[in-house]
Amino acid sequence: MAIRNVLSRSRLTNRHLIRTPKSTKPVACESTLERNVALWIDFSSCVACYEEQPAVIHFEVDGTPARTIPDFLLTFVDGTQAYVEVKYAKEAQKKARRLSAIGSALAEHYNMAYWVVTEATIRNEKVVIENCSYFQKFVTLDDDRLAELERVAADLPAHPFLLSDLIGLCDSDTTALELIANQFVFHDFSQFIAINSPLCQAGDSDYQYFNDVWESQKQFVYLSEEKQ
Repeated sequence: MAIRNVLSRSRLTNRHLIRTPKSTKPVACESTLERNVALWIDFSSCVACYEEQPAVIHFEVDGTPARTIPDFLLTFVDGTQAYVEVKYAKEAQKKARRLSAIGSALAEHYNMAYWVVTEATIRNEKVVIENCSYFQKFVTLDDDRLAELERVAADLPAHPFLLSDLIGLCDSDTTALELIANQFVFHDFSQFIAINSPLCQAGDSDYQYFNDVWESQKQFVYLSEEKQ
């Protein structure tokens, strides 16, 4: 049950809306960090869909009842799920006991993973995030446009090609970028897009936007009382 209306928050809050086919409604983010994490999720090949503020979680901290609403619920392509909490590192450290209690409650009562993501988690993903932000502008939710893009993608070569080749096969630069943004064509998001960037059709498993790590526990900040 989502109870936060991000767009009505204080004017001091950085507010962002992300339109995505991976969510039934635009994803509202209340901070730049939350927006960057949402973009990273949005272009993850292993994430099938995600929800913003999906549910109220009840738990206890030192015997005192409490509740929280995680920032995101991720559903992976294999059907498994995980809750994600986005916090700046200093805030996460201050709330370590609370976050640890939430993780324990979700594991014990719901058999769900709970990942706390801070700016440290994505510190080395600057180029990836910038690419996600750039290409997100070319994501379309229009079914007719997606069908059009699919027809164009069907005529693309099966072997890897350059962005310059893709532009030559499309009616405009925008169409070429839409093919990448809507996952018909994969570009290595760890590299800035350029005219000589190597690309490949999305069906080739060797190509993906970036080294997809959302399934790996090693990439997340897991908070426990022992780490305080």
